Amino acid sequence: MKYDHDALSESEASDLWERAARLQQEAQKQADQQMRDALPNPEHPDAVSYDVALQAALESGIDEAHVRQAALEMRLQPQLDSQPVAQWHVKALGFAEKTVSERVRVSAPVSSVRAVIGQVVGGTSFESEPVDIVAFDERTTALVYEVPTAPTAHKASVWQGFDTESFHYRVRSVAEIKRYAIILSEQDDGGTEITVHTSLDRSVRVNAIALRIIQAIAVPIAAGVGALAAGILVSSFAPGLVAGPVLVGLAGAAAGIGAGFGITALYRRAYNKAYRRVKESFRKLLTSVRMQAG
Repeated sequence: MKYDHDALSESEASDLWERAARLQQEAQKQADQQMRDALPNPEHPDAVSYDVALQAALESGIDEAHVRQAALEMRLQPQLDSQPVAQWHVKALGFAEKTVSERVRVSAPVSSVRAVIGQVVGGTSFESEPVDIVAFDERTTALVYEVPTAPTAHKASVWQGFDTESFHYRVRSVAEIKRYAIILSEQDDGGTEITVHTSLDRSVRVNAIALRIIQAIAVPIAAGVGALAAGILVSSFAPGLVAGPVLVGLAGAAAGIGAGFGITALYRRAYNKAYRRVKESFRKLLTSVRMQAG
């Protein structure tokens, strides 16, 4: 099909966008595979180097910043909540997000920002335990932290984690996220880009299993209650009804199915809300760092 660069019909424009989107998707898949091959792997000494993978990604039209971010996240994955996530976990929650990332830029140098982060995560609001330092290159470093089950500053008294607005409650208790990373990237102007990044592997897996357990317990109970209620109605209003047992069985099945759908919908809604609150909590952490570093 020949396109006039000055004018496109609606169908031609639609075709153009569809083709461009497909090519971009194919390029991203190819670059992603090359990036995975580029990671250090003693079993594959002939793997593609990072520089080669980066160049291939650039030639595919993917921005270098995105490639660097993807490579860093892959390097960090073993340090975070990396756990096997089956497809049924994803389907159970109806949730496809794999990570949470929030970022901000400040004019302060990396050294100053690291000192501020130490103060912020050492305070009671975002108290976290240092786990590791991952150096990606001379300009990018990731600080890995673990969210404690209960903040040490409050163990002797009432745990602040019971405050539903607290960082610990939203991140650890509700979303089941144990670890997160704060990535510091030195910018050309001397400033610092700060990214809070975490994996949702453990969160999705634990919550999907919890949903299945709740369904396994609640659905039979709902079915039994529905059958009992139907039995009472049938015996009261139509004691001689031949199809009574069938109606009772159908009522129980309907109650169980209805309970299953209801529980699933409520749990999915709650998990999506928890995901949004985790993002909000990370934004608050970044805001605290930005204000103190500014």
